[in-house]
Amino acid sequence: MLSRNSGQSQSAVTLPKIHQQKSQSHTNLDENIIDLKQNIRLKTDFDMYEQHRMETTDSLGHQGFLYNAQSPNFLNISYQHSSMSNNRVSEKDSPLTKKLYSSAFKSNGARFSLNCSVNSSPKIFMRTLKGFQDKSVSNMSERSHFHFTRLKDGTQVDRYGRTKEQIEEERSRENDLIQLKKLNESDDMQLEDKKSKEIVGEEAIDQYYGHYKNLSKIVQQNNFYQVQPSLQTDILREVEKRNVIPSKLGLIKQSGDEDTLKLSHMQYGDQYASVLSQGLKKVANIKKFHLQDNRISEKSAAELVSIISKNAKEVNLANNNIGKIGCENLSRSLQEPKCQLEVLNLEDNKLGDYAIIILLKGIMQNKSLKILNLSKNYITDKVCIDLKNILEQNELYELYLHWNLIKAQGGQLIFEGMKTNEYLKVFDISYNTLGKSTNKNSCAPQICEFITNNQELRHLDLSNNYFNYQDSVDIAAALEKNKTIYGFHFAGNVGYVDSRGFLIIEEESEQDLTAMHTRLRIDSCKTVETNIFRTSRDKDLKDCCWICEGWQEIKFQWKSGISGDLVNDPLFIHFNFEDFRGNFFGKGVAVQDGFSQIFTYERVIPPGELEYFFSGEDSSEIAKDQEKKFNYEGSVIPNVFIYQGQTIDVPLKELNYMNVHASKKPFLKYEPLISILPRTKDPVYIPPKKKKFKYKWTFPISLFAKWRMDDEELLRKCFDFDWDYGKIPKLIKNEDQLKQVKEFFRSHYREIKDCYKSYATKYPVGDIWAIQNPAFLEFIEKIKIIDKNLIKDPDINLKWVATISSIPQQDKTNPRNPVQAISRYQMMEVLVRIAEEKYILKYKTTSNYFEAVKMFWDEHLAQEINSQYNLQTWRNERYWNEECDTCLKNYKRIVEHIYKKYSKMKVKPGQAPFMCLEELQTICNKAGLTEEAHFGPNVALQAFNFSVMTQVDELQQDRIYQMYIVEFYEALARIAEAASLEPIQGLYFVDEEWNLEKRKSQILAHKLEALIVRLLNTLSDASFKEKYPPITKSFFVKEEDSDVELVSP
Repeated sequence: MLSRNSGQSQSAVTLPKIHQQKSQSHTNLDENIIDLKQNIRLKTDFDMYEQHRMETTDSLGHQGFLYNAQSPNFLNISYQHSSMSNNRVSEKDSPLTKKLYSSAFKSNGARFSLNCSVNSSPKIFMRTLKGFQDKSVSNMSERSHFHFTRLKDGTQVDRYGRTKEQIEEERSRENDLIQLKKLNESDDMQLEDKKSKEIVGEEAIDQYYGHYKNLSKIVQQNNFYQVQPSLQTDILREVEKRNVIPSKLGLIKQSGDEDTLKLSHMQYGDQYASVLSQGLKKVANIKKFHLQDNRISEKSAAELVSIISKNAKEVNLANNNIGKIGCENLSRSLQEPKCQLEVLNLEDNKLGDYAIIILLKGIMQNKSLKILNLSKNYITDKVCIDLKNILEQNELYELYLHWNLIKAQGGQLIFEGMKTNEYLKVFDISYNTLGKSTNKNSCAPQICEFITNNQELRHLDLSNNYFNYQDSVDIAAALEKNKTIYGFHFAGNVGYVDSRGFLIIEEESEQDLTAMHTRLRIDSCKTVETNIFRTSRDKDLKDCCWICEGWQEIKFQWKSGISGDLVNDPLFIHFNFEDFRGNFFGKGVAVQDGFSQIFTYERVIPPGELEYFFSGEDSSEIAKDQEKKFNYEGSVIPNVFIYQGQTIDVPLKELNYMNVHASKKPFLKYEPLISILPRTKDPVYIPPKKKKFKYKWTFPISLFAKWRMDDEELLRKCFDFDWDYGKIPKLIKNEDQLKQVKEFFRSHYREIKDCYKSYATKYPVGDIWAIQNPAFLEFIEKIKIIDKNLIKDPDINLKWVATISSIPQQDKTNPRNPVQAISRYQMMEVLVRIAEEKYILKYKTTSNYFEAVKMFWDEHLAQEINSQYNLQTWRNERYWNEECDTCLKNYKRIVEHIYKKYSKMKVKPGQAPFMCLEELQTICNKAGLTEEAHFGPNVALQAFNFSVMTQVDELQQDRIYQMYIVEFYEALARIAEAASLEPIQGLYFVDEEWNLEKRKSQILAHKLEALIVRLLNTLSDASFKEKYPPITKSFFVKEEDSDVELVSP
């Protein structure tokens, strides 16, 4: 027996191991180990002892431990039995009695000890132990009523040095011991955490909150019996540890799948994230984690991400802040061979390039990930090389990069990687800056190549990317060739997506950013809850998406004799969502059904109220066998487009009607459930030939009639303006000579004006017409005035300087009167100064200014000016004729469309539209004319200046810089003359070669037609081009005489 020696100064207790087999009455004890632990409160003096621990062995060889404790307020007593055949230790096996002594404490000279026989059962041992507890507790209670003594620091203690708070704490613990005693009194009790508990359903919630009420007892019970805590216990203990309000955290729920954890938009924060991590350690069957918008930061993300990524298939951590640490843990998990993660959403975590690169390194080694969302993470071009590699080697089905900082350089890399990708079905790169670049290199070519060749992508969002007009035109052309992208988004750029999926580029305009925060996001190939704004007659639905809006494929039929009286081709159907434009059923599509012909037309229709009617070549009807409604806009539908540009007013009091519901499932996974391909055009109806009437051509009925010619009255006004504004009267003092010079110049003013216009066009000052010094020197060289004898270059330069220096003081700030160039009113002045220099000052041939001017004209100017610079000659000989006029009339819609599109740059509010020089130059550039070697840089300048009608005042009015439509006709003709394009089909044989010399020899009308067709193909809006009848051959191909009747106008 081990005991405490009275001579020792330390308290000693021996803890033996007691061998025991579990009995049937103690089925909850472990099979091999019984570990009974109990906290017993023992009071002792405040003697301070050193703590020691040493092993000891009794006479039977049982090992125990001797504890020498410093103020041992708590004594941990345990015993252990080894595997034996009997269910309790018998006297035969253990004949001796072993006493266990506790540390004794002094209380009025009383000493207490605990005796336990080794042959006792665990139950007897526990009762002996509890008896000792009761004595201890009773003794302590007796000693608790003492007077308190105030110490120097103000603290009140009893005779044992205990404060009031310590006494209250001891009493609380004493009560816990009493409760534990009651809890263990029944031999048949069932441990709470051994019970089977549900985690889904009403009962699970009730059990959870009941568990919370008894948590303290359950924890003591688990400690006493060494029971593994349940999920509920682990969560609630962590809740108490974190000092937060108990929450089920989605692990205990009323309904739902056990493999899905839904905690979206709860704003729990890091404390609850730690609680969740503790709970998830007990739950291994959760595969889908929806944790978006929960304020999870790096602090708690590391542990949480490590736990959930082990077995997860879906992880949604959007709108949190997992940071670099979270990405590192995700990256490591993604590289595990057993990783099952298929969906990863990290949207709006504001991760930045460094954290994203860490994550992408892990994704590169992963083979399971199919959907990745990295939107709103401040991603720049630095990340795009890794994205390119992932797109080339991984099997991603969906990638979302919405609202980042990716520019054109990054876009080039991404779409380069997508060229060889055969898996990607959904791609969202909206709200970036793909249209902007630091090196002026656009990513539009890579986008166009991808769209043209890819056959796998189903949904693409390029919205709000700052694409300019030309990029948008190129993307629209590429998209037209693609038949597999069913949902295309381009809002916020130039253009819109129409009802058939075409990208329509109307005009070069600013971005429309008004709805950028309200537009719905694409979500795989699913319908998004949205309301399409509809009216009873929509001109054009814009930003259409068959997928997001749930458009329905509907079949329309017309049964002749049953639906109505329309029986033959052509048959059209008109829908209210596209302004009731006619859609041709197609030629020969009718199927005979008895005595009736059935015409069928299929179309993808937007959800909402659909109104429609049918029409033939000469009449319109509604189908009698289909639902109809009253036409609330009246009895007439005005301006209905039929075919080939024809519009009519349709008298209908009723319309056919259908309420189209949004398709809930337009796709099965990634495969469309509709048979109509996007961007499919209807067949074009070409009406049969009818006899045409042709008027005899005269100038008054031509388009040229409104162009005002330079008549005598106009020339007189221009001459008077220039003479009055110039300085010649100050130069010629003799009145008679001045009058003679004035009349001489008046008689030759047309030639002088045309000469000035030609040289002013060569080097304008911006868009201001004037003769700068290089052009003036060309003029001097042409007239051969310098003879290297008396008339030299410096002499002429002095006359140039004298002329430009004579600008009136009030005009020196006038931009229309440049100070370093000769304006029209100064042209006559410089001629007088040159004549004066040669014939009066140098050669002294005469002293008369009139004679000097006349000799100068006869010897140097007459031949040069009279023949070369007559602008009207070209009009009379090449332009003003029937062929050019009929060509312009035939293609007038195209010409007016181009003019309207490019007549906006400098137009002020309230002004009539006009075209400026820069816009005409843009037309030449975009039409590809400047790429022709023979098309000089001055062609657009000459076409503009020569075509604008003569204006009296070029100094105070801007009209000289404004081109109207009738002048635009002539400008096109002048450009066509210089371009000399190859004629369109029908004017030559297929194998005929047209070299430059042969092209220049064409009549102007053929050149003009070729230019207009080029403008249609390169500059017109896609919507205009779609509506315009296709040009299959030249307008000038001769028609049969029987089809034309010549009449007088």
